[in-house]
Amino acid sequence: MSRISPCRPACLRGVLMMLLICSPVCQESSEAVQVGSGKELSRQLWESYLGAVMALQPEKIAFAKDAVLIYPDKLELRGRDAIQAHLVKMFAGLKILEVSFKIERAEEVGARAYTFVTIDELIQEGAAPPTRRHARCAAVWEQQPDKSWQLAYFLVNYLKL
Repeated sequence: MSRISPCRPACLRGVLMMLLICSPVCQESSEAVQVGSGKELSRQLWESYLGAVMALQPEKIAFAKDAVLIYPDKLELRGRDAIQAHLVKMFAGLKILEVSFKIERAEEVGARAYTFVTIDELIQEGAAPPTRRHARCAAVWEQQPDKSWQLAYFLVNYLKL
């Protein structure tokens, strides 16, 4: 995937959503690419991701070196180090009491997996009472040369219930 040049967050969100929606059917290469459902792969990737989140260990989340994380109404975060530093701050004083996820859509295309997931969490921030938080996520995972999978693009939209 070619790099996306810096632009306004709204523009980047639009470009990323088009990538997520169109990439499985709009391949740049003339070679045939096998498209699979990717459900099992996506389940494994999300279980690993949420295991690190539950343990509040952002350093264990497999972000690609040049990953992009986008939250609504915030500037995007670029690069594994910046994302993990942000998550360390976000996890400070946080307890994740329970978490579950549902894969809405998953496709594996060559060395990429495109996933749309709904996450439900029960969290507690400091001494505040527990709060249920619902998130819709879109992610692009890329297979690395060592055959591991890392998050390359991650859009998340939280809604406290």
